Amino acid sequence: MSVESLINNIPGAIYRRLYDCDWTMEFISDAIADISGYAALDFIDNRIRSFASIIHPNDKKNIEQSISESINYGKSYILEYQIIHADGNIKWVYEKGQAIFSNLGEVEYLDGAIFDITDRKIAELALRDSEYRYYTLTKSSPVGIFRIDRQGNCLYVNERWCEIVGISLEEALDKDWVEAIYSDDRERVFQEFDPSRNRNKKLLVTITQRIHQSLNLEEILNTTVREVRKLLNSDRVLVYRIWQDGTGSVVTEAVVSDCEAIL
Repeated sequence: MSVESLINNIPGAIYRRLYDCDWTMEFISDAIADISGYAALDFIDNRIRSFASIIHPNDKKNIEQSISESINYGKSYILEYQIIHADGNIKWVYEKGQAIFSNLGEVEYLDGAIFDITDRKIAELALRDSEYRYYTLTKSSPVGIFRIDRQGNCLYVNERWCEIVGISLEEALDKDWVEAIYSDDRERVFQEFDPSRNRNKKLLVTITQRIHQSLNLEEILNTTVREVRKLLNSDRVLVYRIWQDGTGSVVTEAVVSDCEAIL
């Protein structure tokens, strides 16, 4: 595979540029057209426009500072910044590059690659906005709000919850929130939080309701195996009858459609 073919198969724009304020491109691959909307030749030697001209003004200062610091420490630089696409929309790019030094220790070029991360960045910003709105809502809520995991570890409490309960956020996150529950109620509360107990309770209620609807033993057993199979999400559940001599037989079963039934 030729170098040109290799470059064209990279999902990003490869470049070599001067270390100047215009980001003068000595070379940049054709993939920049997909990222910026402008042809690669537009940027070569600033023929039509400089690459610096499409960088969002809000990001230029931070970019220059990051590159300068990386060069001073002899490290590669990693950047995320906005560019203004040819169609006027804002695009987010990820860039990684490094300085190439001369024998005299001066920067000759910056070599690197630029990738379009707009979709990922939009998702990140949307998530951050959602989290901020959730935080704002819970912070100003007049009711106490808390979240715990299945092991009883406290993951979050709002300020109002702390005011009601009378313990600090640090105490709540350190499992001291349990102490805020009245001692006579703790066992019941933990049982209600136990998903397996709630699941078993639901199963018993369902089977009991079906039994009340019919006193036919065969129908009761059929209902039981069906509901248990659904609960366990298994391929087969059956009731097996064993006689005193050790022999036995299947009484009823519930089986998924793609499995062969025993009965």
